[in-house]
Amino acid sequence: MWLKTANEILFYVALVSCLMSAIRIAGKQKRFVLFRTGRAIAVRGPGIVFLLPWRNALGIDLREKHLQLDAQSYKTQDNRDVRLAGTLSWRIVDPIKSVELLQTTFVTVENFVTKWLGLALCGIPSPNIASKTGDLEDKLTSSLRKEFAEWGTELISCRVADIQTAHDGVHAAVAQG
Repeated sequence: MWLKTANEILFYVALVSCLMSAIRIAGKQKRFVLFRTGRAIAVRGPGIVFLLPWRNALGIDLREKHLQLDAQSYKTQDNRDVRLAGTLSWRIVDPIKSVELLQTTFVTVENFVTKWLGLALCGIPSPNIASKTGDLEDKLTSSLRKEFAEWGTELISCRVADIQTAHDGVHAAVAQG
């Protein structure tokens, strides 16, 4: 008889299930970051990936991500309220760096943009906000590109989509495109 005891059957069942759980498929835009003792050590993918079951792996999506920034209130140079909304698009280019530095990508990006806009708008008088939108986008884009490069990501686009000034009810919609 090929299998003599129940122990052998149990051993082969465990071996097959272990091998099956070790095989993963990473799509074209996905990578697995491997960890050893809590540190990222390697990237695997795309294609069929063999991962040891006792090693931690995190799947990273390299596709473009979009973040809709809800309208937030800011104070201008002349201490007036302005509400701005916008959109950001980016993608991960270095999975290890992004995992180490950006555990919560959306929160980090949104906090950075919110703080940066607050500081930038402090230097602009409220009547000039709508005319300075292009400059504001350019400065924000250049600041974000530097910051994103450190995070292992690439900024694709940054748009200020909507500006509302509260003092006179002026509402300026910036064309997206």
